[in-house]
Amino acid sequence: MVDRVLKARYKTVGPTKTKLKYTHCWMDENKALQQEIREKEVNTWMVYMPQGHSIRVQKDELIRLGFHLKPRIVDMLTGDIVDLGGDPYDLDVPSEDDNSINILDDDEADDATSSKKGK
Repeated sequence: MVDRVLKARYKTVGPTKTKLKYTHCWMDENKALQQEIREKEVNTWMVYMPQGHSIRVQKDELIRLGFHLKPRIVDMLTGDIVDLGGDPYDLDVPSEDDNSINILDDDEADDATSSKKGK
């Protein structure tokens, strides 16, 4: 009999503060293209997949892709979703080994980050 290799479909870690560099472009009054490199600090989450892939996303993209939900368990040999009983998206009963995450507003995330550093 073949042993089953069971893993969560993804693991979400975050939020962390990330400096984001981007180019701001605009047309000035002489219709000339102006460019300026800007930086801003944003909250990002890392999403790790069981095959070794990872992506970094911001809050709106995290919710759009559904990575804020508790992940389902997948059999890595067949790719099938494994039913372990109960609703895999039931987040009403938190536990220590729960893979769900809490989405905080930017102000709440700043407070949580500063309180962790103070410990």
